Amino acid sequence: MRHIRVAALACLALALLGGNALAGGGSWIESYRESYLPGETVVMRGNIGPGSLGDIEDGPFYAYLRIDPKAAVNRHQFPNVHETDINLGELEVKGRPGWTMEVSLTFTLPADIPDGGYEVVYCNDPCTAGLGDFLGGWITVKTPRAPAPPRPASLVSFASIHPI
Repeated sequence: MRHIRVAALACLALALLGGNALAGGGSWIESYRESYLPGETVVMRGNIGPGSLGDIEDGPFYAYLRIDPKAAVNRHQFPNVHETDINLGELEVKGRPGWTMEVSLTFTLPADIPDGGYEVVYCNDPCTAGLGDFLGGWITVKTPRAPAPPRPASLVSFASIHPI
């Protein structure tokens, strides 16, 4: 019973504090699938809220694929698009300023991209502002492993040929 009272008090404290307790967050764009193959089309979507990164009037906004993880040195500085990032095209933004907006992006992965996790970053043109509380996104590129070749007949056990 004591645990229930503690949990209830914690929920009440968060409700009274409002958004200030959770002010460090932001919105992300997410891919429709868990992972993609090189050369496949990626579809991403997200809902974003109002925030201090910029307004819809600052657009259009363009997305970039971060292929060099070392380019994320200024991760805490926004916008942080690097010269090695690959331009993925314009973000589609629907909604009204000051309200929740929908952001979507469709692009094709490079055919020669290695397996791994990749950050999707964005900014307006000339890369001076972002949009609301939108932080970016992540995708995973994963090439399936080839199945193991069948075992040679000489390694097949006697018991599997002649059941007892």
